[in-house]
Amino acid sequence: MSFTPETVLVGLGILLVLWYLFASIFNRRRGLAIFHWLRSDLDQLGGEVASRWIGSSGSGARIQVHKANPPFRDLEIVYLLASRELLPLFLFDLLRGKRDQLIVKARLRTSHPGEVEVAPARSGRARQMTTERERPWSVEDGPHELLVGTRGHGAQRQRAALIPFLDKYGLHVRNISWSRKAPHLIVILSLAGLYEKGGSAAGLYEDLAALAAPTGQ
Repeated sequence: MSFTPETVLVGLGILLVLWYLFASIFNRRRGLAIFHWLRSDLDQLGGEVASRWIGSSGSGARIQVHKANPPFRDLEIVYLLASRELLPLFLFDLLRGKRDQLIVKARLRTSHPGEVEVAPARSGRARQMTTERERPWSVEDGPHELLVGTRGHGAQRQRAALIPFLDKYGLHVRNISWSRKAPHLIVILSLAGLYEKGGSAAGLYEDLAALAAPTGQ
């Protein structure tokens, strides 16, 4: 069989169509499983829960918890799945390090006086911290090749409360921002290895609550 440009194009088209179909099924199943993983353990946070898809079950979802138990006032939990359906875009995202991710935004009942920022040492956010001149960060190396920036009164105590969380979840951390303004705590984690089929998100919620508790100061 000779490989002409036409046959190559036809074969590539068939590959892309098949990839799209199988990737769509994979993302829908993964999206539903992650939603159940997150939603089934939310009772321990208390409050009123509302949720909706972001586009479709294969793209992600947003879960909101209002009037949550202390130390939270309310939370927004978002997970976003990589666009696996379009192979060229998926490969491009892989090269950029973009994966399935979980974003938690929390408004706390008690705000903290300092600011803490955490990012992978080679990330753009880490470079911004090290070059900030107007309001400079005090930057230190953290676990798992993370950079930890602090500034403001009490920030070192917040950093001390954060380290146990970084020790446990550092391999998944993409960014953590802890500020005086709402949302006070933003945690962005990679879902790769964090979500496990048949597992529970209860431990993650407990660790987030321990991190955000006023006694963590």
